[in-house]
Amino acid sequence: MKIREYRESDAKEKAEVHRRSIREIACDDYSRDEIEVWSDVEVEDGPLPDKKARYVATENGRIVGFGDYDREEGEITGLYVHPDYTGEGVGQQLLEEVEKDAREHNLDNLMCSSTVTAKRFYRRNGYEVIRQETHEIEDQDLKVYRMRKQL
Repeated sequence: MKIREYRESDAKEKAEVHRRSIREIACDDYSRDEIEVWSDVEVEDGPLPDKKARYVATENGRIVGFGDYDREEGEITGLYVHPDYTGEGVGQQLLEEVEKDAREHNLDNLMCSSTVTAKRFYRRNGYEVIRQETHEIEDQDLKVYRMRKQL
């Protein structure tokens, strides 16, 4: 597996990973209505602003996961793995790359709003829960956890 920076030409594959990850992995933790609204959200596919970094994990030239964060805010804004590649270290490698980039940009900590599904993953990687929150998408309020890691 290789981790590299995102390219605009990755948009279609990235969107598919996003959709399938939500529909096939998060479906045990969220309602059908929540999954439907969340997975239909269009993710950015154009050039990224300078303050945002996005990495993709590839296996045999195919995108199997992606992770991104806001360098100014120190906020992980997404980390998704293709359902066929869960448990194979994809998320781990993406998170390590994001954390490395954050350190290189002199950030002291990273924050995220973790899904119920990803909460254990982040805790295993040193993130602590600050509080439970809701993330509004259209008419749905998704349960999430505000988490932080000191770098």
